[in-house]
Amino acid sequence: MADDFEEDGVPDATPSQDGAPDAERDLLPEWYREIFPAGPRDGFYEKLGAHALIHIARAPDCLVVTFDNLSDAGYPGYDIRPWAEKFIREQGWSHLGIVAQGPTWYRDAQLIARMEALRDAGFFARYSRVVMAGASMGGFGALAFADLAPGCDVIAFSPQSTLNADLVPWERRFDKGRAQDWSLPRSDSALTVGQAGRVWVVYDPFLKPDLDQIARLPQDKTVHLKAFGQGHKTALVLRRMDLLKSVMLEAVEGRLTPQWFYKATRARKDIYLYRKVMEEHLVARGKAHRVERMVQAFRARRQSQAAQSPQPATEPPPPEPDRPRESTPLRLSDAQRRAAPIASASLGSGRKPCTLGNVWQLEQYGESLRYLSDQYGDRVMGFEERAGVTLAQTPQVALGMVSFGGATAIPRPLPERFDYHLRDELLGQDIAPFGAEAQGVCTLSMARNMRHALRSVIAFSHGQPGIVAAESAPGSDLIHGLMDRITTARDTLLDWGKILFVDRISLDLLTGSPDLSELEAARHYLAAITALKREVALAAGQDSLPIAVISQKPGGRWDGRSEVILAEGRLDIHEPALGLRVATPTYMLRFMPETAATLAPQDRLWVDEMEALAVDAALNGQAWFCPSLRQVFMQGSELVAEFATMGPLEFDSSMPAGRHGFTLHGCENAVQITGLRLDVPRPGSQRVILTLDGLPEGGAPTLSYAWGATRRNAQDEAPANHGALRERWHRDSLLQPGRSLHRYALSGRLPIMPSDLSEAAA
Repeated sequence: MADDFEEDGVPDATPSQDGAPDAERDLLPEWYREIFPAGPRDGFYEKLGAHALIHIARAPDCLVVTFDNLSDAGYPGYDIRPWAEKFIREQGWSHLGIVAQGPTWYRDAQLIARMEALRDAGFFARYSRVVMAGASMGGFGALAFADLAPGCDVIAFSPQSTLNADLVPWERRFDKGRAQDWSLPRSDSALTVGQAGRVWVVYDPFLKPDLDQIARLPQDKTVHLKAFGQGHKTALVLRRMDLLKSVMLEAVEGRLTPQWFYKATRARKDIYLYRKVMEEHLVARGKAHRVERMVQAFRARRQSQAAQSPQPATEPPPPEPDRPRESTPLRLSDAQRRAAPIASASLGSGRKPCTLGNVWQLEQYGESLRYLSDQYGDRVMGFEERAGVTLAQTPQVALGMVSFGGATAIPRPLPERFDYHLRDELLGQDIAPFGAEAQGVCTLSMARNMRHALRSVIAFSHGQPGIVAAESAPGSDLIHGLMDRITTARDTLLDWGKILFVDRISLDLLTGSPDLSELEAARHYLAAITALKREVALAAGQDSLPIAVISQKPGGRWDGRSEVILAEGRLDIHEPALGLRVATPTYMLRFMPETAATLAPQDRLWVDEMEALAVDAALNGQAWFCPSLRQVFMQGSELVAEFATMGPLEFDSSMPAGRHGFTLHGCENAVQITGLRLDVPRPGSQRVILTLDGLPEGGAPTLSYAWGATRRNAQDEAPANHGALRERWHRDSLLQPGRSLHRYALSGRLPIMPSDLSEAAA
């Protein structure tokens, strides 16, 4: 378990003094080694419902009381550690850590009674100095229990004063916290800090909800430490600046002042999180015109620092085995698991990996630990842990996957998360199940199914609902933000001896510009894809351009006449140099309820799997395209629609009768399609023969497939456009068992010609 104080250091390496065998010591958190019966310290551990109290009595002159924040709460392991445990132990201070098993905000009558009983027993009074500390939810705890030790100091990072709806009706964050019992005592920390000495509060004054919470505290006690541009996660930003420990040290030793804080945090402007928060602040205040200037200044500083600093030395990665461990998962029986050793070799330093699984072949390489474990899905594979981060041992090249545009931010029902392979640009594990993450899960599932080595995957989901042309144009702020994330990932991976290679960009553009003409939409896609592929390759530092993949839009629930759909369906034909794959149409899928054109999450995941297959084909030099209209012509009294296709066609029998998808346009007479049949397949094409009740009349009649439909009343979740034509090829879905993947024919529209153009050319 790592807390806010441990990403900037190595995992705990304090040797044990308990004399226990190495394998047993590896099971124990450091605080327990101090207070167990043969340990050198007094203390106690008490579990009280959803909370626990952990006390280690060290120096009698100083006690630090910490409260878990929301990200630490709920840790399931037996090696639980209170917030800031290692840092406090290293300073030799006594410690009382309040551990939470969820977003409780310490609203528990049993916990409150026990803390007040400690006060009544003189527990806090025995120390000459007491400091309460915490971040966010933990900051509330530090404030709410401050009166237990009159004269104590408090250091709170982005705290809440209360979540009682009667007192702060404007607070809309922290749903689970607001649902707690706020009728209990100590529900308003504005009433409990009056006897404190100093109350240092670190917060971003640009973040109005935090500012309003802090404004409720007694201002004569509050020392405002304004963390401009750090957002709600002030402790995290300070950690990224290697300042969190220094701030805590200054506070506990009573030296913390606003002047020292402001001077120390000047380097915040070089932190990526600061830049993103400031962008949001500027936009929210109607000063978006200042964003570009700030971004340019940030990049200039980063480039200058990179030019002046030597590249960090990285240890060579271990040789890659012919058959990586993760490609041949070993499942253990219960008897084998009980007999399995914790480690085949012990480390003299006493360091141990942060895992609840069994561990074998534990070895230390510099600051990293490498070992085999069954901690993920009972599969035995190699892991590497450093600086509080654990990854699966994978080949040196890590794959980057970009999802950009309108459909990116639809949460997908991912069946698996590949926790140790799939990460964000900072190697964070807590990532949303959006477009890039879905691509990662698809790719990793395919590799495992083929018994190939699994690689580390960095997901760049960069969504913009209702994206318009200007937002995806070369040089836009949205593009710059994506490039910064890719650059950050490249630098982060270098510390692990890994190389970033972005192999794909999944795009969904112009969702907010459906009225563009087919030509305008095609020109925009061409410019955007060309520039984006080049910029992504430059940001990742790779020579090869990534593959671009799109899926054709379905149109709306009531109107399917957008010509953007037509442009998307022909991009790979008209612009072969783009290196683009059109993975699938989407008219045969379903929308989310009460939305105009947003695919349901399970159907969006189906699209993700099709896109992953299209990219995989491209990476392996194989063809991939969906059936598309090649030509339309009259043959006697029948109309022939010829489709370019990779294999024989069929009609989807699950589609309702009459929803074949073919429609005549521009006819002066009311000609109707009365029947259709499939002709004999030809090499690379197949024809659909349409029977008409007359001959089309008019200047420029056209035939469309799965395009141009409208309807007034939508009784279901289907798009207005519809069609039933697809290839016979199919594949079982790896992500949604029981569902099949098919290449459906793309939406299209072509003029009706008087004769077969292919025969005329011959």
